[in-house]
Amino acid sequence: MRSFPVCIEKHLFVFTEFRLILKDLFFYINNKRVCQKQVHPVLIKLSESEIVPFLHKMDRSEKQTKMIPLSFPAGVVRASVLLILLLTACGHSKPEKKKTEAPPPVAAPLSISIHEYGALSIPDFFAAMIRNHIQDFAYLDTGDYEAFCRDNNLDPRDTQNFNSFYPLQILHDLFTSEDAVTCSHGRILYIPYFWHYLDPNPRYRIRFVRDGRLLKDTAPPAGFSRYGSYADIDRTPYLFLSDLVSPTPRYYAEGCDTFCTFGWCSEREMAFTALLTLMGYEARIQTGIAHTWTEAAMHLRKINGETQYFLVTLDNTFNIYHWRPVREEALEEWRHEEGEGRLARWYSRQASSPAELEKIKKHIVPPEARQRIEESVVTYLRKVAASR
Repeated sequence: MRSFPVCIEKHLFVFTEFRLILKDLFFYINNKRVCQKQVHPVLIKLSESEIVPFLHKMDRSEKQTKMIPLSFPAGVVRASVLLILLLTACGHSKPEKKKTEAPPPVAAPLSISIHEYGALSIPDFFAAMIRNHIQDFAYLDTGDYEAFCRDNNLDPRDTQNFNSFYPLQILHDLFTSEDAVTCSHGRILYIPYFWHYLDPNPRYRIRFVRDGRLLKDTAPPAGFSRYGSYADIDRTPYLFLSDLVSPTPRYYAEGCDTFCTFGWCSEREMAFTALLTLMGYEARIQTGIAHTWTEAAMHLRKINGETQYFLVTLDNTFNIYHWRPVREEALEEWRHEEGEGRLARWYSRQASSPAELEKIKKHIVPPEARQRIEESVVTYLRKVAASR
């Protein structure tokens, strides 16, 4: 991503629910195939940096409608007006909610326990961790899964639906940051966001824990010889994930805690897409306007037994997890799409590189990393449980 100057013109009072409208607009801009008709050309000119950062200032947890003072740039004002054109072109409307019998609640766990793991590869370890804690995450769900099933006429009791929805959500919760701000991180694993290719480059202040040496004063690792220093490299999937499961944190920087791995949008999504692929998902890295995210193709079972196809957007920079129903033909088009531009194609090659995938698949997670990640997950779950 690149930094864009934002001119704050005036204060607006907006409803909390307007965040959802703007989020939809972001997806329509960057995912034109959602509409069967071409998106209005004016919308394509809107920059993501004018929209996305402001979405995260709104509090989705508020259940009652209230007015929130926010500063919006002119682009968002234009976007809200043009939203009508977009919705008309797409024929988009909120599906009518049908009453369905409430599914039985997930049985309350007696305790959220710490599990032990043997010697496992990176994808096998995360798969095992999800199996051990999927019921814990489901029990602490505030109703998102039930609402998702209800809105899409899905069977909430169907095992395939349950085991498709939650693992993706758990993986996203593990890997996401909250915003495109240096040192931003998620609520479970500490994987800070770090800007790149800026002057000054924030990565030039990162140091190795072992000896305090700055990354910018360290030669790049093997395979990255074309870069000037360790701080200058683009962190490809194996480096990102092998660092994540290092026995102890490798890096620290002023303003951040110590951390095992880090990255900005493209680096996070290259690693995430590679991991999903190795875990059996059909996933692709997507590049839009100065931003990168992951998409996964899924199919779930409707109440009438029919199959409903979805494309799932997993944005591990802005913490966005969004399922959208698609026709099977649209899924085929998605499978054959090629990224636009040199960088988009390079990201896709790295995320699907046989060499990268093979190294990730063979890398055994050391016991210290298994314990650290497991304890981070359990600490998060217990904290959420205690707040309910």
